[in-house]
Amino acid sequence: MTAKEKVAHRKLSMLQLAEKLRNVSEACKIMGYSRQQFYEIKRSFQEHGFDGLLDKPTVPGSVPTKTPPKLEKKVIDMSIEHRPGASSASPMNSPWKTFSWRRSR
Repeated sequence: MTAKEKVAHRKLSMLQLAEKLRNVSEACKIMGYSRQQFYEIKRSFQEHGFDGLLDKPTVPGSVPTKTPPKLEKKVIDMSIEHRPGASSASPMNSPWKTFSWRRSR
């Protein structure tokens, strides 16, 4: 039995325990899973059977939080175009201007 199969059997054991106890929270507490994980595991098992409990390999080169290249280029171009001191205009016309609030006496 591979390590992935052992994890899948553990997930199946949690589903069976929840059914036996008739208490999802207690089964999750005993097995060390969150309730959210339980329902994700349950849904995966219902849709795909035992194979749905096996951990899926990651997709090579996949970085879901990476900024798309077009947007990255646009942000860089805008930051260069609007950087402080880039124009001869007054600093108060800069999009990066800061304000100083003073309390009158």
